[in-house]
Amino acid sequence: MIKRLVCLGITILILASCAPAPANPTAAPQAATPQVATPQVATQVYVPVAGGGGAPRPGQTPQIFLPVLQGSQGDQCQTPITSLTLAATATTVKVGDAVTVTATLANQGCAQVGLPQYSLSIHTNTAQPVLDPANPNPVKHELGISQGQADAAIFVLRAIAPGQATLNAAADFEARPASAGAAYGANATAQPLIINVTQ
Repeated sequence: MIKRLVCLGITILILASCAPAPANPTAAPQAATPQVATPQVATQVYVPVAGGGGAPRPGQTPQIFLPVLQGSQGDQCQTPITSLTLAATATTVKVGDAVTVTATLANQGCAQVGLPQYSLSIHTNTAQPVLDPANPNPVKHELGISQGQADAAIFVLRAIAPGQATLNAAADFEARPASAGAAYGANATAQPLIINVTQ
């Protein structure tokens, strides 16, 4: 029995030695192999320079070129923007009454306006004039009209006969661009004004 047990024990030992060794819970854990991160290499991106010859050199500050907008104030200042209005103290008068007519030229742009000359023409529905003078003399002012300013010419007329008169006003002036360019002639016209003369 003993030999048999011994033999059996040997057999068991031999079989135990052939099987994988059981894990020892008390054994110290093995240290994990450290993972070395691959360094990231920064890539320099070159921004093309507008209108330039390719990418700038390393360390060179790129330049930015802004486009010039069309239709800006600089373009508008080359052409005068004006308005001419015509007004009267009364549009219905009696024979013998006086009426004052005012032509106003306003500079609404940034170009300079100067030396305005105002003219007033009168057309009637009768063969005879109804207002005097029938052909008023032009009025010229030796001055300049800056942006946002206005100038006016006054015509004093008298009703001399019944009828209807249609008044037309125009202004000739000198315009000078804000860029100090050469001056040139320009003009403006007003809406017609009707004056009725009764007996």
